[in-house]
Amino acid sequence: MVFARLLSPFFGLGLPGMTETGNRVVDLAFRYLGLPYVWGGGNVNGPSGGGFDCSGLTSYAVYAATGVRLPRTSQTQWRVGTEIPIQLARPGDLVFGNWQSDGPGHVGIYIGGGQMVHAPTFGDVVRVGAVFPGMKARRLL
Repeated sequence: MVFARLLSPFFGLGLPGMTETGNRVVDLAFRYLGLPYVWGGGNVNGPSGGGFDCSGLTSYAVYAATGVRLPRTSQTQWRVGTEIPIQLARPGDLVFGNWQSDGPGHVGIYIGGGQMVHAPTFGDVVRVGAVFPGMKARRLL
């Protein structure tokens, strides 16, 4: 865990609002950088079918860091916690986007600096990327 944190692009930055719990959520997701996106993949126990989808990654990282079980999909995870302005998001908060009539089609874990760790889509891998335009944030803890 110590070495994974040292390799984090945000190590030592002391980003505003960082909490130990938020850092742990991010650290746990970072363990899987480069793992393939698998639709329906992952849960509180870790990857399944060889990878994670977006909500599987958030379910795993949040549960492993806090013991909080999230619902399975990005649409149902949106109902957990409290919505906050995206500009107040801090590492470990969830960010939601790709809005559809039934809610968000995507979820990631905010890591600071306008970036998130997420499992984007078919043919991609768990990675760090910019928060999408129109994303909204929720604080779980």
